[in-house]
Order: sequence, then C-alpha cells, then structure tokens
Amino acid sequence: MYNPVVCGVQEVVQKISEVLVKRGHEVTVATTYNPDRNFKELNGVKIEHFNISGKWVRGFKGEKNKYTEFLHSFNGDIMMNYAALQWGTDLVYPILKKLPYKKILIPCGYSTFDNWKWRPYYWMLPGVLKKYNHIIYHCKGYRDFNFGIKNNINNYTVIPNGVAIEEFEHATGGFKNEYGIKQTNMFLCVSNYGPYKNQEFVIKAFINAGLKDSSLVLIGSKFNEYSNYLKSLLGNNCNNIYFFEKLQRNKIVSAYIDADLFLFGSKIEYMPLVILEAMASSTPFISTDVGCVGSLPGGMIVDSLEKMVYSINWLMKNSEVKNTFANEGRKAFMEFFNWEKIINEYEKVFYIVLYSAESINIIN
Repeated sequence: MYNPVVCGVQEVVQKISEVLVKRGHEVTVATTYNPDRNFKELNGVKIEHFNISGKWVRGFKGEKNKYTEFLHSFNGDIMMNYAALQWGTDLVYPILKKLPYKKILIPCGYSTFDNWKWRPYYWMLPGVLKKYNHIIYHCKGYRDFNFGIKNNINNYTVIPNGVAIEEFEHATGGFKNEYGIKQTNMFLCVSNYGPYKNQEFVIKAFINAGLKDSSLVLIGSKFNEYSNYLKSLLGNNCNNIYFFEKLQRNKIVSAYIDADLFLFGSKIEYMPLVILEAMASSTPFISTDVGCVGSLPGGMIVDSLEKMVYSINWLMKNSEVKNTFANEGRKAFMEFFNWEKIINEYEKVFYIVLYSAESINIIN
C-alpha cells in the first residue's frame, strides 16, 4: 500500500522511502494499483503499481506476470519486501533465487499464524526466509521474531518503527477550541474505523469509566459501515463522543497534544504508529496487549474492558504517575523511535548486505 492510501503500512514505507531519497538513494516502490493515484513519482520516490489482489492461501488475481517481469528486469541493488501475507511479498517467494540483487524481508508479525488454513504457508516459510540476505524485525519477542529464532534464522536486525521529530517538536494544541469540544478532559483514539481496530471497546471503556466533564475523540481516515455502526450504538444520547474523518495531518497532531490519554483497543497489531505518536506527544496511553505495544514505555497494557475502565480512572486520579508515563514515552521517542535515528539503522543493514560476504547479526 502506498499514497494515496492512508494506513500504518503506507506511512512506514513512505517515510522510509522519502528519507532514503533525501539521503541520496534512489528508491522505487512497487505497490497496488489505485485509481486515485495519478502520479508516478512522489517526493522523489518512483512508484510502480500493479493491478493485483489476493494472498498466498487464496491465490492471486491480476497482473502477476507483469509484476514478476518487473522484478526480473529491475536494475537495483536491494529489494526490500515490507510485510509477509500480501501479494507483493508472497509472489516473490518462488523466484527469490533468480533475482540478481540482494533481498531483505520485514515480515511484520505473521497475523495468520494461528489460522489453520495457513499452516502450509508456515511449513514452507523457514526455507523461504533462508533465501533472503537479511530479515528485519520491528521488535524482539513477537511471533515473527520467535518464529525466526526457532527456525535458526540468524541473519536479522531489530529496527523499530518511528515518528518524525519535526511533526511533534514544535507542535501546539488548539484542537479542542477549533472543533468546539468544551469538556475539560479529552481522551483520544486514532485508527482507521474497523472491527479489528475495535473502537467499540474504547467507547464502552470511556462510557463505563463515567468521568465527568470528559470527551472522547475518535479519528479515522474516512467514515464507513463500522463508524456508522458505532454511531448507531450511541444514538442521540451521547454528546461527548466525537467522530472525525479526513483530517489534515497537523490537525491530528494537534489532537494528540490536547489529549489527556490515548486509548487503543485494537485486536491485531504489530508495532502501531499511533502508540508511538502518543509517546512523541507526551500523551500516556492505555492499550490492549497487541503486537509490540507491551514492550513500549509510556503507558499501561490491559486485557479486558474492566481493566481499561479501571486504568482510565486510576491514571486520571494519579497525575504524578500520568506525568511519569508522559515523560518516559517522550524520552524513548527521542532516543529510539524517531525516523532520523531509525534510517541510520536501515542504512547500516543495507551496507552490510551489499558489502559483506556474509550478512551478520547486528541485533540492537
């Protein structure tokens, strides 16, 4: 996925690509065709799109031959596949050995690992991973990392996701005033509307917390059937829950700055950027235990609605702990989770893959 699609994968790939271009590298992104994409280059990044759909377990439709021909003819030094379980990566597996350049994979969690329909995929995956010159994980201890260790995949590096320093360095609030939110306390949830993002969980936790003079702001890329479902649950009786779509990036950052807590109820994640954005904005978070979130400082992890309700009330009553979380998250963002430092790690991997006879393990 790539611009104009808006999601976590798109944001990560676009940020990596654009920062690499700024540092003098030539970058081409191969992505899914989108009728709203009327450009072949964006901020110096070349874009090739293919009208393909499907996954390994279901099969693929569309311009498969065009894509593989592009890969065979590509005159580059490194191919980096971002995320397994999608056509852009899965179609590469059968031709890995035939591609003349170096190959890197960022698997992004293996979300179907517990689905029996995908068992053959994971049976053949160790052999595929060994054909890559290097594997990049976003965190230690998650299922993709553990799978690699179990299967003796030793040519790996751990590089986290990140957020742009410049977005939050001088950011100011004003979101509440601009959108007429009168309540003193504001809780925030940023995520595309959908059942796996589970905004219903966050809404129920907010309502059950019963805090007076408080509002909940939900921001997604665009309204859809799920957002309509959420609104139908509330009816006309809730005037302190606000839904937003299609906001400019600076407005979303302003919402982070104004928020007292960031609430996240997702069911499936790897390393969600929205949690890193909360850390960057010094906003403590309360999140379900998904992906790598449990390893991040700056917030609390919950495994039930009751615990999120309790955590909301507890943090709002304990300002010293709340401030400690805010400071810990911000400090970690500045030290580890910003793109300038992260791209340095990507460049290290690229140089090792290109110039070392054998890719070595440089886990951080």
